Amino acid sequence: MTHFLFPIPQARKPVSGTRPTYLSGRPAVHGFTLIEALVSLAVLSVGLIPAFAQVTISFQVARSIRHNLSASMLAQEGIELVRGIRDDNWFAGVSFDGGLDTCTAGCRIHYPEAFILPLADNAPLLIDTQGRYQYMSGTETAYARRITIIQMDATHLKIESEVTWNDRGELRAVLVEDHLFDWLNP
Repeated sequence: MTHFLFPIPQARKPVSGTRPTYLSGRPAVHGFTLIEALVSLAVLSVGLIPAFAQVTISFQVARSIRHNLSASMLAQEGIELVRGIRDDNWFAGVSFDGGLDTCTAGCRIHYPEAFILPLADNAPLLIDTQGRYQYMSGTETAYARRITIIQMDATHLKIESEVTWNDRGELRAVLVEDHLFDWLNP
């Protein structure tokens, strides 16, 4: 059996209908005071405001990356369309640059038929229900593509495919350049 020099006070059990008290006899306080609530709200807002700002910035960056990626792919597709016309010319037995001389001041190439259209004030690309970008039918997009073909010499073409779009009032552009050669008939 253990003996203590001092008696250990026992917590009093509250009588029904009375407030619980501490060992000191003071009544126990439940809940928060108004000042405690305001301080906790201030601390919480100081932590959450930068987090919300960061989320907003990351949404803007994600949208910008999505536009840049789409524009880059559309510009590369413009180069591939010209390459396809060159290859079709080879298979048809005509000059590799046949029909491409109309793009010296800029043109559009309609996909999937790959025929050349005049620039027409850089009309926007349309997206059809199958997700293909074209100029004949579909929903208007923010992108416009301009293809320029410069004949460097009899067997050498310089192709520039530029895709532009308006991003929150600022004009953005992606330019892809490639060189095609008539290596089949040198």
